[in-house]
Amino acid sequence: MIITANVTVALARVVRVDPGEGRLAASLFALMFMTALGAGSGLTAADALLFSREGVAALPQLYLALGVVSVVVALGVSVVFGALRRDRVYPIALAVLTAAPLVLRLAVADPAGHAYPAMWLGANVVASLQGIVAWGVASWLCDARQAKRLFPVANAAKILGAIAGSAAVAPLVQVVRLEDLLVLWAGTLAVAVIVVLRLRRGAPAAPLVRRDVALRDELLVGFRVVRASPLLRALALSLVLFSVLFFALALPFTRAAREAYPREDELAAFLGLFGATTTAAAFLASLFLANRVYARFGVVQPIFVFTLIYLAGFVALALTDSFLVVVAARWLQLAWLAGFADAAYQALFNPVPGERRDQMRAFMEGVPGQAGIALAGLLLLVGDRALEPRQVAAGGALVAALSAVVIWRTRGAYREALVAALRTGRPEPFQGARLAYGRLAQDPAAVAVAVAGLWSDDGPTRRTSAQILGDIAPASARAALGRAASDADPVVRAAALRGGARLGGAEFIAAARAALDQADVELRAAALLVLHRAGDAGAAARLRAMAGDPDPAARHAAMVAIAEADPPAARVVALGLATDPDGAVRAAATDVLVERDPAAALGHAEAALAVPLERDRALAMLEALPAARGSAVLGAFALERRARAQRDRALARSLPPGELAELLALSLQRRAARAARQAVRAAAVLSGRVAPVALLDGLASDEASVRAEALETLESHVRPDLVRPLLALWEGTPPSAPLSELTRDDDPWIRDCATQLERAGGDDMATLATIPTMERVLFLHKVPLFAALDPVDLQQVARVATERPFFAGETLFRQGDRGDALYVVVDGALRIEQDGRPVATRGRGEVVGEMSIVSDRPRIATVVAAADGRALSIGRAEFESILRDRPETAIGVIRVLALRLAEATAAR
Repeated sequence: MIITANVTVALARVVRVDPGEGRLAASLFALMFMTALGAGSGLTAADALLFSREGVAALPQLYLALGVVSVVVALGVSVVFGALRRDRVYPIALAVLTAAPLVLRLAVADPAGHAYPAMWLGANVVASLQGIVAWGVASWLCDARQAKRLFPVANAAKILGAIAGSAAVAPLVQVVRLEDLLVLWAGTLAVAVIVVLRLRRGAPAAPLVRRDVALRDELLVGFRVVRASPLLRALALSLVLFSVLFFALALPFTRAAREAYPREDELAAFLGLFGATTTAAAFLASLFLANRVYARFGVVQPIFVFTLIYLAGFVALALTDSFLVVVAARWLQLAWLAGFADAAYQALFNPVPGERRDQMRAFMEGVPGQAGIALAGLLLLVGDRALEPRQVAAGGALVAALSAVVIWRTRGAYREALVAALRTGRPEPFQGARLAYGRLAQDPAAVAVAVAGLWSDDGPTRRTSAQILGDIAPASARAALGRAASDADPVVRAAALRGGARLGGAEFIAAARAALDQADVELRAAALLVLHRAGDAGAAARLRAMAGDPDPAARHAAMVAIAEADPPAARVVALGLATDPDGAVRAAATDVLVERDPAAALGHAEAALAVPLERDRALAMLEALPAARGSAVLGAFALERRARAQRDRALARSLPPGELAELLALSLQRRAARAARQAVRAAAVLSGRVAPVALLDGLASDEASVRAEALETLESHVRPDLVRPLLALWEGTPPSAPLSELTRDDDPWIRDCATQLERAGGDDMATLATIPTMERVLFLHKVPLFAALDPVDLQQVARVATERPFFAGETLFRQGDRGDALYVVVDGALRIEQDGRPVATRGRGEVVGEMSIVSDRPRIATVVAAADGRALSIGRAEFESILRDRPETAIGVIRVLALRLAEATAAR
């Protein structure tokens, strides 16, 4: 037993199967092996029967027919896959395919008949369909990361089955008739049905996305999806080209083999031996090399190498017609296809949405793939009559070169498709918002709506309209903006003046002079911007003086105005404000430096990486600087952030049980997540790219499938030498680390938690008798209102909260009072009354009084103590500050308000 376990562990290490994936890997192995076993012998028998009894003269026509028939069948299959649940369609499809080889055997029951071309067509269609189903099962059960590990294992099983099936042909034909091998094929498919049924038991039910569309529209879905996806468009074109290449090489190989082995049994034995040796090499490559190649170079590179193999093969055939050269070219092409390219191609479908993935795989194999076969048959038919074999080979070399270009460009399409797949689960509604916003200037109807909004009695509507028109400054809104420049609302006036600075005109100059003495700094800055644009020399001096104002809001407004009014001068001012103590001012200044002085911006950004609160801003700057790709400081930062993430995760795993330990572990895990996020962003910049928000959020997702897609995207975005250490943050197991390290941590919150935990010996701090800061944090992190906050942020909330004891019968506030605080119940209970009638009771961890603070309206209920207890009180100003600084708190507010709404609805 121990020996078996050790062998299993060793084998798992060799083929890179993770713990817990053994049953899935074994089932996929069995499925692929059985389907390939039957096809290996059945297709060899079909080839030998056709070539020996009908000859090879009709092959071009058969290729053409195969393409047409397969397109029709694949379109039908794609519709079926789109209409049935995957866990149901797979066993049904395999059961139907099981009967097909038996029908083909009956078709050639008469050795003197002429059904061999039809039998050959049918056998190839069955082989294609069983491959679609088998890989569909694999895609259904594997996420993007498992695909990289398990697809090579599945592919190795497929190859091993092909080896066994091909090698068995020679001995089997000594005891049974060649056509009887089709019966063996049916038997292996029957076993595959059983395997799929067993797999279905342990897999979650596959949901069906019902589409109430007509059959004609469903048939067109594949075309629409392909047209909309750059990745699928590239794959469709490459499939057409690969089909042409495959059969353009298959024809000279088949002819050469037929001439070298004229006897039926000799031809069958040669084809069996050739297939066995080809697939044996592919098996070893797939089992021991493929997943390592994919991990190192990605899944597109092996397909690109495949195109180079074709190119070299056709160049060699254009120079010589030697039988050995033909065999060698075909052998290498088939070995690489089965060993590396096939599984890599299947993995390229991972970004396709799951509900469409099987349908698109069937569509791609059946339409562009089979169209390529038909095209190959047509080209070979014409070439046979009009061209010499070496000229046909030269044409094949040109097609191979074109396919290499297509696959090389597919790398970027695959990367973008992965990001798009992540964004499907994490939409980014403001991505590209600036561009879309600017297009409003080209839409007269949109401009008219904004102009009408300037005269609204609603203040927010008027402000929004003015800001839109001020930013896009359309000439058609000149008169409206001129009137708005004298609006009573300073926000509206400032926005109108910003637009007027771009449009120019006496009305804006007059309004600007009238606004110079206003208290609102944004309005003053906009007025100076108008005057500066009009050539007023004094305006430039006043803007520079404003950039030195003690008020950070004034400095920020001045920096923005100078950047628009005088870009050369803005660089000088920005150099002085790049180290401003106010974050908004620094951000505005560094934005200018990124555009006007990249070298200085790089230096500031590198220095800011050492300041914890500035790191994200610094990374945003570096993402906009091409020179950052060679930054040694950024490289060291990426390594340090990765090390910090690994250390924090290790420490979080090492903590003893207990409430305080749980809080400390949460702090460490979230700090590790921030460090990992920063490491990924830095690595992406060093790779010459920007890490998409969807990728960063996907890496932090709790869903394994989303995280797997994010890791796959990460590999495509970051250089191999940088990505491999990063992957260990999510796929490796961190070692344990001593708690004593935390008592020397550079973060005061972490250090205080660790010190308190060490003193307590790991025990929970169960009581809140005095509610000091540490215990308040322990309490608040379980309150739904603050669940989204990091513990270090909860520390700030705990510090602004005050303890409020209450006694049974005491009234905390009355209905109609102005809301000046909310209360979080620590002990005891509070009764909620409306119009003198009790409506609810709030206990430990629940919040009261939040409604009037959020709505800025009087209290809607009276709160009376139902029993002695205590609460933590947070004032209006403090709570609004929390919402501004930590918007994630709003999620908790929304949940509480939704609960209140549900309670109110239920009480009616």
